[in-house]
Amino acid sequence: MTATKGATEIKGLRDIRSMRSSGRCPILRLQSSAYLTLYMLRAEKERLDKEAAALKRRRQAIERRLEEIQAQMQRLERSVRAEGPKESSTRTGPERTWRTFSLRY
Repeated sequence: MTATKGATEIKGLRDIRSMRSSGRCPILRLQSSAYLTLYMLRAEKERLDKEAAALKRRRQAIERRLEEIQAQMQRLERSVRAEGPKESSTRTGPERTWRTFSLRY
């Protein structure tokens, strides 16, 4: 069973302009007021500002995590180099074999 994708999960869907953002309005311009248009534009601007701030915070968190990972990798690489090459591990017990059985169809 597959779940339907939401609007946020479909790649590129956020880039599609709506009737409001394209500047077209189903109501005639004579009926709409400049105040309503200003309100709608201000609301969209605030929403986009909030989204931009959230994206900025997310980007900073990702960059911090990448720096932490890089530092941890460098520490581990230094410790591996300091220990030198390891001898190949040898088993001290008897060699184990695979258990096999036949299948009849």
